[in-house]
Amino acid sequence: MSPMPGGIRIVFMRRDEEEIRQSYQAFFEQELAMGNHFQERIDDIIAKIKNRKDVLSLDVFWYRDVIENPKKYFQVLKEHGWNIDVEKAVSVVNPQYYRFRKENLIKGII
Repeated sequence: MSPMPGGIRIVFMRRDEEEIRQSYQAFFEQELAMGNHFQERIDDIIAKIKNRKDVLSLDVFWYRDVIENPKKYFQVLKEHGWNIDVEKAVSVVNPQYYRFRKENLIKGII
């Protein structure tokens, strides 16, 4: 990640670890070793990003929330200085690609 003049802006997308694991397994046909304390490790990464001097803004969104209400989150990005056409961005979000939803999964099975 190369710094932009004046700093960088980051959007960090979070997702449920079981959704990630099953999606990965379906695509790559192999198990993803998530290890213990996955979400805590993500929290540590976010904390490190926040402490960087070259980070102008950090927006942390849950993937599920963006899929369910993309306009809200693209509007937040616009308000935080992103040069974004909110309506155009919303128009390319396709909820059909959110195939591995936690409520439809059986933990440990694909």
